[in-house]
Parts: sequence; structure tokens; C-alpha cells
Amino acid sequence: MRADTQHLKRRGRTWWFKLKIPAAIRDCYDGKEHVEISLGTRDLDEASLRKLPLVAQFKREFASLQQVDPANRAAETYRLRLRALAKRDDPAAEGEELHIGSMVGDAAKRMVAEQGVPVERAQAWARLATTTESTLSELLDQWLASATYRKQTAQQHRHAVAELKEHRAVTCCRRRSQATLQRTTC
Repeated sequence: MRADTQHLKRRGRTWWFKLKIPAAIRDCYDGKEHVEISLGTRDLDEASLRKLPLVAQFKREFASLQQVDPANRAAETYRLRLRALAKRDDPAAEGEELHIGSMVGDAAKRMVAEQGVPVERAQAWARLATTTESTLSELLDQWLASATYRKQTAQQHRHAVAELKEHRAVTCCRRRSQATLQRTTC
């Protein structure tokens, strides 16, 4: 029986993994329409096995990026790349981590200089981009995956966490506004 060729493309004699990137998050992948990675094999059966973890990884990554506020998508993209590098046991990964770290720093500086973003917000963005800790959404997904909730109950939990995040964002904005107001009236 021949292996499934979905998400596979042949270039010359080598099989490549190919997966379409959802339009909403293509900006996180430099506008590319597809993710393409060489599987380093000429054997279709081996390529079919090697693509499976890539399909799972990128589907999770796409889902995660689609749930992120568009303003923080670039930070989330950097964070996911750093986490993937951290899992590799490769000396070259450390150099890539440093490169991504410097890219994040440069992006934060540009946010302040070109877009007029407050320094504190740019620093928070950079922390989000370089953390290897799980986000609240990831922890929620892990928790719901390990539990045996009905689909409706899981959706209710997701909705509650979304409301919590929104409330927290509004509360933080109010505190900043009050602090600014107090500084200007003193």
C-alpha cells in the first residue's frame, strides 16, 4: 500500500513537507502562502512518517496564532520559534536563539521610534516574544485536553478565560490612565 501524499511535494527526488498557511496569519510567516520543509528522504513511505509531527506542530502553531490579538502575533511567532529551537539538541540552535533575540530587540526599538509605542509597552511585547513559559491560552488548551468535558462545557471555560483576559486588560488600562492623571495633576 502506498503512503498518503497529502502535505507532500516532490522536488527532484526528494520529498518536501508543504502546508498552506491560513490567510489571517500569513504576516507571521513573511507573507508566505505555504510552509515548505525538506524531509531529507527519497522514500515516500518515510516521508509520510516524517510529515506527521510537522503537520501536528504547524496546526497547533496556526491555531495558537489565530487566537492571539493581531497586535501580539509577531511576538507570538518569535516565541513559538524560540520554543521550537529550545527543543532541538543542536549547537546551531543556540546561535539562532541569539539571532531571534536580537531581532526582537530591534523590533521593540522600532516600535518606540517609528510607531510611537510607549517604552513600557514595547518592553512588555519583547518579554512576550522571548518567554519560553506557556501562555494562559496554551495552559487552558492543555487542561481541557486532559479533562473529559463536553464540547459545550469546554467552550464555556474558554469564554470565561477570554472574559478574564478582557477584564484584566481593561483594569490595566484604567490603572495606567489613573497614574497618568495623578502625575499631571500633581
